[in-house]
Amino acid sequence: MVVETLTGPDRPTTILDGQNPRAFTKILRGSLGRNSAAARSLPEIIQRCADTAAIQDERVPRPGGAKVRIIAVPVAGPSGHVYATTVWIGAEDEQPPSRPLVGAIEWDTALVAQLSPDARLLTGAPRNDPPAQNTLPEVISWFDRWDDRADFLSMFNLVNPVDRWTGTATKYLGGVTHHFYIAARAHNDGSGTRQAVRAIVCDITGHQPPVNPDLSSIAARNLPIQPGHALALVDLNAGVIHEWLANSNDAIASWRHHTPLFHPDDQAQVATTCLDLLGGATWSAHTRTRLRLDPGDDWIPLQARWSRISNDNRPQALIDVTPVGPVPPSVVDRCPTCRQHHRTDGSAA
Repeated sequence: MVVETLTGPDRPTTILDGQNPRAFTKILRGSLGRNSAAARSLPEIIQRCADTAAIQDERVPRPGGAKVRIIAVPVAGPSGHVYATTVWIGAEDEQPPSRPLVGAIEWDTALVAQLSPDARLLTGAPRNDPPAQNTLPEVISWFDRWDDRADFLSMFNLVNPVDRWTGTATKYLGGVTHHFYIAARAHNDGSGTRQAVRAIVCDITGHQPPVNPDLSSIAARNLPIQPGHALALVDLNAGVIHEWLANSNDAIASWRHHTPLFHPDDQAQVATTCLDLLGGATWSAHTRTRLRLDPGDDWIPLQARWSRISNDNRPQALIDVTPVGPVPPSVVDRCPTCRQHHRTDGSAA
């Protein structure tokens, strides 16, 4: 089983019982409830595992003299804190199975993600040296399907964000469609206008019914796009870009790896446009702004055409983005990931 401690070891909950996903259930429910000796000892063992970040291997007496063996293995998050423990319970002389690979992801208040090494291995994410930080649309782009994305994005709402989410994602990797179960909790440290989010990723491939491909995402990611343009999908409740689409051989494609820094004189225009689209004051807009991808870069003039494309409780906007004039070479020069993108695609800086 996998027990999350995303908000601290004093409130552990089960997110995977065997190979069965659980939505933050109490650890004494499910299969553990049938083992009273383990049930009494497990909360303390999990607490010790999280506090020490060390494997706990305990023999707990059962009625009649036999003992049950409990092994708790810490799952470290990107910051080094223990975000979960994998727990195995068996007979004292039983050989434990191989430990399942469990990853951790953390989005800070600026929506920049860090992944644990096991999360990068599970998801097939680029393994940069040193490890890179990744944007929200970049992380989502690694997966073929992400359910339920709308509910997940509500964790980043600027008003009334939800504090937890569970869902699934799929990725075709190594000839196999991998199926992941993801459990996320909010963590508000008061350092930003929105909450940080921590998540645990478990591979449940082969243990749950297969899911159909997400035809809408497949179609969107293969749309013909005018050279030099990018399409951004924005969740208006959260004010965040969660898809960034461009031709792979365009320099603008690698902007997905960066968080845009808008010129101070243009920030109000961007915020007002989002609010007008969200509130229904308009269904389309045109903006001319300046941004850069690094504080040391020159400003890049942009023009953008905004269109609201949904009218439900999760309104979205599609933005057609075009740089006006040449992109400064420093956009690529300063970023190893961008340089790698250009080498891979054979394009020039």
